[in-house]
Amino acid sequence: ATQPLSDDTLFGRFEQQAQAHDWHEQIAVIEGFTDTQYSYGQLLDDSQRLARYLAHHGQQDDSQLIGVLAEKGYGQVVSTLAVMKSGHAYLPLHVEWPVGRLDTVLQQGQVSTLLVSAKQFACEEIQARLAGKYTLLVIETLLAEMSGTWSEAHLPHVNADDLAYVIFTSGSTGVPKGVSISHRGALNTIDAVNQRFNIDGNDSVLALSELSFDLSVYDLFGLLAVGGRIVFPVQEKSKDPSHWLDLITRYQVSTWNTVPQLAGLLVDAVSQSAGTLASLRTVLMSGDWIPTKLADELGVLAEHVTVMSLGGATEGSIWSIWYEITRPVPEQWNSIPYGVAMPNQQMYVLNQDGEHSPVGVIGEIHIGGAGVALNYWQDSERTAESFFSHPQLGRLYKTGDLGRWHGDGYIEFVGRKDNQLKLRGYRVELGEIEHALNQVAEIKQALVLAKEDSALGNKYLVAYYVAAEALEETALR
Repeated sequence: ATQPLSDDTLFGRFEQQAQAHDWHEQIAVIEGFTDTQYSYGQLLDDSQRLARYLAHHGQQDDSQLIGVLAEKGYGQVVSTLAVMKSGHAYLPLHVEWPVGRLDTVLQQGQVSTLLVSAKQFACEEIQARLAGKYTLLVIETLLAEMSGTWSEAHLPHVNADDLAYVIFTSGSTGVPKGVSISHRGALNTIDAVNQRFNIDGNDSVLALSELSFDLSVYDLFGLLAVGGRIVFPVQEKSKDPSHWLDLITRYQVSTWNTVPQLAGLLVDAVSQSAGTLASLRTVLMSGDWIPTKLADELGVLAEHVTVMSLGGATEGSIWSIWYEITRPVPEQWNSIPYGVAMPNQQMYVLNQDGEHSPVGVIGEIHIGGAGVALNYWQDSERTAESFFSHPQLGRLYKTGDLGRWHGDGYIEFVGRKDNQLKLRGYRVELGEIEHALNQVAEIKQALVLAKEDSALGNKYLVAYYVAAEALEETALR
């Protein structure tokens, strides 16, 4: 399927909404924990001022990536928009990561400047281990400074094919991989979702995914592209289903976008509270297997909801494949189909010779089209291993996922080729965890396995190790 490929940027599409007379006072961001609301006009003003500061600051700093380390809320939105507007790309970081991982990713990203929240800036370990290595700019402080010599700084022209963000995912060698995504790739996916589900200025999304997880790209920029609202949970309650339900009810949230496990927890919370999900119009689930009964359970609680399975890879600009789950789900189904390619994207099942696998025959799933990542950041070797030019099909990404075509014209997902698995939506390389454990001086050898809770079907990780001497548990945390 095709739709016109946009020449806009992620921030440019937001600016079109903010500058339209009807939308200027429209609410863009709601911090649900304090009921603080920010308009499109305020977000436009703040992000452009911050972008000019970063452009001015960048004259002394030639790094392409700027890190963003902030709790859920307005700071995440204004920072990511400003970074892109200033001609840089953002590197999203997770506030719950150990400082050692933050440092590893920042070094790999060749980052010199980091936008941080006041809370992160006040963290003793961040001051001790990061403040001397990187320039830490406090978001709240910069926004409070209304003027300066930088306020007239020139903002560069940014093209749709320029780098928008780099998300680091798990790597088998113990070194994470930075996936480089263009504005065009991300916006193509966003446009496909918004157009299919008629998402517009009346809609809102509950932004549950962490900034370091690419579902957040839709949460942040999907609704801003059409004049809608982003509703943020409080960071500390972002895993609390009763908090989600409270926000959905209070702000009449219409769009849900998470891994299936969180949608299942939401259903349980509603069932236990006699609450309702009547405001939900669209449920997007991706990142893991979807329980076959879940769509039916959601339909009972939200009568008019459209439930969608999405898939692909971070290397495919959020999602590349989708399947609308009609209700009731046939009882004989063991799994939800993976689906068909999204607009301007292609999905292929190829054998090891690069030829199409016949219907019913398992092969490796490949992604082509507008969403394919630019590269792995500063890693030509791993880029060459995973991205290649097919003589007939053009530039493709090898997903490492196995699948087969079904006679009804959709792809079935079968599993992984390698040692990688999905855990609560995150791609995890067991080798990376083993590598980290083997760096602990007291450990001679470590092995990590994935187990499954037979009652709930949830995967979890177990580490086995041989110690050189008795170990304190805290040394492994």
